[in-house]
Amino acid sequence: MKILVYSHDASFYGATKAIFELTNELRAEHNIKYVIPTHGMLEKKLYEYNYEYVISNNPSWLVPDRKSDYSRWNFIKHCVKTWLTFNNAIKSECKRNIDIIGCNRPDLIIVNTSVAPLGIYVAKKLDIPCILWIHETICNKNGWYVPTFFSKMRVGHVLNKANIIMGPSKFLKDYVEKAFHISKMQILPNMIDYNPKYTNDNVKYLFGIVASISERKGQVEFLESMIKYMPNANVVMYGSGENDYSLKLQSIIAEYPYNAELRGFENDLDVIYSSFDIYVNMGVDETFGRTTIEAMRAGKLVFGRRSGATVEHITHGYNGFLFDDVKDIFSILQEYDSYEGQRKIAEIRQRGREYSMKYEPNMVTKKFMSIINEKLNYKVWE
Repeated sequence: MKILVYSHDASFYGATKAIFELTNELRAEHNIKYVIPTHGMLEKKLYEYNYEYVISNNPSWLVPDRKSDYSRWNFIKHCVKTWLTFNNAIKSECKRNIDIIGCNRPDLIIVNTSVAPLGIYVAKKLDIPCILWIHETICNKNGWYVPTFFSKMRVGHVLNKANIIMGPSKFLKDYVEKAFHISKMQILPNMIDYNPKYTNDNVKYLFGIVASISERKGQVEFLESMIKYMPNANVVMYGSGENDYSLKLQSIIAEYPYNAELRGFENDLDVIYSSFDIYVNMGVDETFGRTTIEAMRAGKLVFGRRSGATVEHITHGYNGFLFDDVKDIFSILQEYDSYEGQRKIAEIRQRGREYSMKYEPNMVTKKFMSIINEKLNYKVWE
């Protein structure tokens, strides 16, 4: 089977990493080619693994966030200009992609996001079966801020053109059904292809956060609470971001340099998960929670906000802990600060490791092919 994958981004984390790991498993039996929007880390990975790919603009229909120093009038003008640019780009790129793909028609097109719909239009024009793999709560103006130029009705109409819609969690499936009245989403979790070299059975008060620097990822909230309720603890943060929130975080770290360290983006998972003992997912409305599973795989004690898909992974007190208020993290740790408590913590960590094995590559690949067989009758046209 020939598969064409549309990526909305050239980075190598989140959605792009999820699809890359899936295609690495599929390519043993299938021919896979990528369409990527620009040069970047994803291109380097595709080149390293000998993938065929083409670079073609893949316009996004998201509304840009208004910066604090930008007037409302100028922001409206900017949105209108961006909307016009999107419409012109989608028309020209659709025609270009039809010409590129038409002479070498794939059997299946995978569109690896809902923020850039070009692949859906191309698949429809060429009458090629299309899978849309949604990773974000698009059109949500709360929590994870992902609004578009268009109404939910218009966005839902376009998304529903895909033959199959997939998403990594029940939380996201429920959101898509509520927002767009689309009930056909199939749950396909991200695979976690990570076998840690290092594990540490100690539980010290050395915390870790792995996420882009933003308010919905909660780095400032955690650091301020840690300093207040556990002032002798330390936290290591991995992630990057250029925004007002990042500046606020850096100013607090500068004030408490012995408590916190911001190490920026890091691609080596062993470097990340060997540098702390307790993982905290502060994310609001996580649509999957890759880092939570990775931390479990590395044998870390995990804490997660009682929000989004995080509650699908963590069973409180069994394989990790959930919290509503950040201060709950420190209260829980104090409750387990005894010999018997540490024994229970070791059992919780082990159950976390066992749970993470559900997302091994072969398990996710089998589920993907099962969905294809059922929904597209793949065995007939293989």
